[in-house]
Amino acid sequence: MMGDGVNDAPALEAAAIKVDITPDLRSEAVLMAGFGSTGRKPAGVHDPLYARLLLLREGTTTVALVGLDLLGFTINDTHDLRRLSGYDRSGRSLFLHATHTHSGPDTLGLWGSLPGLSGVNQRHHRRIKREIAAALKELESRLQAVTAAGARGALDPRGLCRDSRDPQVIDPDLAVLRLTDMAGRAVATVVNWSCHPEVLGRENRLITADYPGPLC
Repeated sequence: MMGDGVNDAPALEAAAIKVDITPDLRSEAVLMAGFGSTGRKPAGVHDPLYARLLLLREGTTTVALVGLDLLGFTINDTHDLRRLSGYDRSGRSLFLHATHTHSGPDTLGLWGSLPGLSGVNQRHHRRIKREIAAALKELESRLQAVTAAGARGALDPRGLCRDSRDPQVIDPDLAVLRLTDMAGRAVATVVNWSCHPEVLGRENRLITADYPGPLC
């Protein structure tokens, strides 16, 4: 039977997962990034760091969104991850961003024990990419049809954000995307809110995702 042309369009499919990327301070000695010209030796872990993955597929197009509780990730590391996970081929795209927490490990090589030295722990760095690549491949078997709804609004940032540098620029927009399965259960929620994750400040010595952790 021929369709009516309305319901024949490929359905949007999605799957989501989070991967614990907290450094094991016993075997993956790291230096914390984000303040000054040298790294801080962490005294412990306040809360876990995660890579949050959302996989979207419509027809022959697959898009992966990866959010990292890290200060940053280089373009070369992103290329490595695309290659490891097979997202360097036509029809498959991977977009990666870091929350920019100032209480995570040095992943950019800018906060070593001395100025000019890298603070990156290569064992931890390789594990991040390896485990994200494995999770992306797992997600492909978990894709399911979803519906999407989004909204955005402008919030008064006073009491939430401040800009200590001139000119003071604060983005008041809050955007949310919600994906639900056919039973109405949430598959993933994507939040876009612009605020610098350095709530705990330079004196903090505990690994933490900062405010994006409790937000999620």
